[in-house]
Amino acid sequence: MNEDAETTASFGPLSGVKVLDFSRVVAGPLCGLYLADLGADVIKIEAPGGDENRRWEPSFDGSSAGFVYMNRGKRGMTLNLKSPAGQNILADLVAAADVVIDSYLPSDAEVLGLTHDALVAMNPEIVHVSVTAYGGQGPMRNNPGYDLLLQAFSGIMQTTGEADGPPLRAGASVVDISTGMLAFGYTLSALYARATGRATGEHVQVSLLQSGMALVSTHIANLAIGGAEPKRQGSGLWSLVPYQAFEAADGWILIGVTNDDAWVRFCAAMELTDLAANEEYAHARGRIEHRAEVVSRIQEVVANSTIAELIKVLEPARIPVSPINTIREVVQHEQVLASGIMVPLGGAEDRDIQVVGRPVRFANPYDQPSVPAPRLGEHTTEILADLGYSADKISELVDQGAL
Repeated sequence: MNEDAETTASFGPLSGVKVLDFSRVVAGPLCGLYLADLGADVIKIEAPGGDENRRWEPSFDGSSAGFVYMNRGKRGMTLNLKSPAGQNILADLVAAADVVIDSYLPSDAEVLGLTHDALVAMNPEIVHVSVTAYGGQGPMRNNPGYDLLLQAFSGIMQTTGEADGPPLRAGASVVDISTGMLAFGYTLSALYARATGRATGEHVQVSLLQSGMALVSTHIANLAIGGAEPKRQGSGLWSLVPYQAFEAADGWILIGVTNDDAWVRFCAAMELTDLAANEEYAHARGRIEHRAEVVSRIQEVVANSTIAELIKVLEPARIPVSPINTIREVVQHEQVLASGIMVPLGGAEDRDIQVVGRPVRFANPYDQPSVPAPRLGEHTTEILADLGYSADKISELVDQGAL
């Protein structure tokens, strides 16, 4: 293991955990990233042609910005799983690992020797994390999928957008990111179960579909329990009025009134005596029924004030309020900087590039690893040497097309 890899593996609560990351694009690599951020030795394993995400835009030093971010803190190697020699290497890698992450369709995993049964045969203690589009069961199990496709399928797009407009994509890749987070959390639970003797190897199956369903789970509950069909409400919520974006004199602001007591405080702070005096608006149901009138009147008043002026009167009244920041604005905000979430991108310190680091804080001051994403096959020789392969054997494997 080289000096950089030693730094990655020697800190944090997951130090000593070995992870093989065969996943591609976003969800699986994000799971691997979070494991690496906590000290695991994560090996990014790519086919000789590389992860498709390497070729997306925008690019950074020959790889996409997304790839550079999602795979920082990892070592990297290439492996041709379609070759017999590649399958032998796979067996050796899995035998020495704790976790395997893959994002292959079940039919492709069968061909490549990455089914759960195959991996458990190589290492009965392995925690196998499968990331798929629609899950490992059902008629669509072998259908490919990406974030936007599953936003459409799961109902997220149908509930996103203006009331009189078309369905829209959520601005962030919410399905991909949430799938990576769920994979990370349930991987830790499997490792804990194994460490406490409650389980041996485990198959953690996550999918973009299941994550999408979790993201609309409150909508499903409202429909199933309350009979309320979710509706598109632009920046707002159909069940709360007002709770949406308003246009101030110098930009956009989010204002939320979450209950009837807050409505009284809001009207007083904004000097909206006419709204406060209208009994029809005193309770949530009435404000929902008269949404257009209520929102229109508030917009009239908001338009005459700046964002700073509105925050100055609403925050003391304990009314949820926030400027609607651009990404450039939020990464420079004093609260974000105070949280410590922004960290230098490894390998780019001379360019002062800051990216999102661990999205949590610990009482113990675990350092944030700063190892850059690997170049394609950068650590192949080193990783095989760790497994006892000689230089001659590695050269032979290259000639055989296994790497």
